[in-house]
Order: sequence, then structure tokens, then C-alpha cells
Amino acid sequence: MLRAYKIKTLYGVGLVEVKFQQEFLRLAEQEITPLAELEWEESGHPTQTLVIDWDAYFNLEDAGVLKFFTARKDDLLVGYFIVLVFTPLTAKGELVGSYDSVYVHKDHRKSSVGKRLFTYVETCMKEDGVYRVIASSSVKNPIGNFLNRLGYNEIETKYEKVL
Repeated sequence: MLRAYKIKTLYGVGLVEVKFQQEFLRLAEQEITPLAELEWEESGHPTQTLVIDWDAYFNLEDAGVLKFFTARKDDLLVGYFIVLVFTPLTAKGELVGSYDSVYVHKDHRKSSVGKRLFTYVETCMKEDGVYRVIASSSVKNPIGNFLNRLGYNEIETKYEKVL
């Protein structure tokens, strides 16, 4: 089910309309690529280069596992949210949403676009029967304090070693 919701949000000196909606990633590939590159520069992995596997994303979307949400100002993509929905092997029958990728362009972070995008996605996930959601924060660009303000609890710290 695709959804859309328009809100007016305080931004700069006045009110600006921002549209939050669920879209098809396949139709937004060209728009999302420049933002994905900005996201990678800001919070990317220190030992890996960005190589997006669009076919894998599209296959997950076709299977109903991937959900893609956007924030648009005047039809311009200013933020996106990719969620993978699955049932963990340790929680039979429970739907979980794992945030694969979240980004709001830096020019729109001082407003409430990021918070409202998170809230919109959470509402949609709950409507879809998702029981809990998992978010992560990079070391390079941490968003832990933001997540805490939204009611998220830190549950683990991940480590990696390149072999």
C-alpha cells in the first residue's frame, strides 16, 4: 500500500509544505543516487566504497521486503528512508523493520523534516503490522542523541574487522 501525507513545517522564515510519502524506489533511482552519495560521504563506511546494488534493492522491493519513503519539498527529493521488513529467526511471527538507509539533506535538517520523516515511517510501519524497528548510527556521523529523543533505546554496539 502506497501512502502520502502533506504537512506544513516551520523552515527558515516561514512555513514550507513538505510531502512525506511511500514511493517505489525503482522509480526514484536517478533522484536518490546524488543523495545516497552525500549520505555516504557524511557517514560512509571507512573501509568500503559505495557501490549500490540497485538490482538487489529492486528485487527486495518486488518481494515486498523493502519499503521506500520520501520527503519532498516542491517535488524535490530532500530526504529518504529505506526499511527492510522481515521476521527474525529468533522471533517467529514477529515483523521487524530494519532501517537500511536514512538521509535528510543538510539544508533541511534545522527544520523538523527528519523528525517528521521518522514519525511518518513509524506510523506506516505500525499500520503494516511491524512490531519493532531497528535503527543504527554510524561512528562518523552519529545520530544516537536524535534517536534517543525519538524514544529509541541503545541495545548493542557493533564492531567490524576487515580480513
